[in-house]
Amino acid sequence: MTVVPGDQLGEIAQPRVRMDAAYSQRSSSASNSDTSRTIGGSANRPRSGPVCVYEPLTWDAAETEGPGAVEALHALFGSQYAGSRGGDESRAFRRICDGVAQGWVTGTGIPGAPGGTAVVLPTPAELAARAREELALPLPVPGRSPNVRLADGRSATLVNEHTWVWTDPAAWRPQRERVQVGPVWAEVTATPTRLTVDPGMGLAATTCAGPGTPYDRAYGMHAASPDCGVVYARSSYGMPGGVTTAEYAITWSVSWVGSTGASDEGGELPDMISRATERFAVAEAQSLRSR
Repeated sequence: MTVVPGDQLGEIAQPRVRMDAAYSQRSSSASNSDTSRTIGGSANRPRSGPVCVYEPLTWDAAETEGPGAVEALHALFGSQYAGSRGGDESRAFRRICDGVAQGWVTGTGIPGAPGGTAVVLPTPAELAARAREELALPLPVPGRSPNVRLADGRSATLVNEHTWVWTDPAAWRPQRERVQVGPVWAEVTATPTRLTVDPGMGLAATTCAGPGTPYDRAYGMHAASPDCGVVYARSSYGMPGGVTTAEYAITWSVSWVGSTGASDEGGELPDMISRATERFAVAEAQSLRSR
């Protein structure tokens, strides 16, 4: 426990415990492609966001719980109100993030922690933000045709040919991460929406609505990809190593659902992107041998 010397309301904070030290529960619903983590499951897990704790708030005009005390706080300190934590909102709590007081919240709270400090459960939105941070997305698996082998061993495509590009279609599916603290939980779903291929050599990036189409001989020797391709107008001769570097990037739209244990919530989160690169030569040839 730590002692905070003061806060925005001019009171001395009581000793407190971290909320994730008291409540943790592992999800049991993850599929083979999904991942699931428990808040507080590892003491050494890095945290990229602030760690917030909540302490019971008492002062001269609100020594007891109840709507009257909360109404009085709203009247006097309404500008510092940081929102509801759920429940019947009959209690007020000081919000302290990384040792800095950041207003007050209302909620039911969970009494009984050491030193008389109450632990207030995180909101589903906070758990959703944490789940997004912990979500591990599959990287693109670059696919390309033509894919010929030069005499010096370099992989290559050909000048003025339709170069098909794609990523592994099997990985083109939603990925999920779920976290839970007590009865509160949130599950984030990242859904692939587009593949962007930057072919290098100063060419414009190609954006594809799906994973692209793997080449098959049935399409014909010189056919263009139906949905994801590029044409190189010159060779990579003179480039460093005699190759170009193509970047494959999958954009994922992110949404979440969750619950306080009493009511459901949900929403959208910022997109995520996973990237991979491929190096290959662009060669000039009189004929094309496809494989």
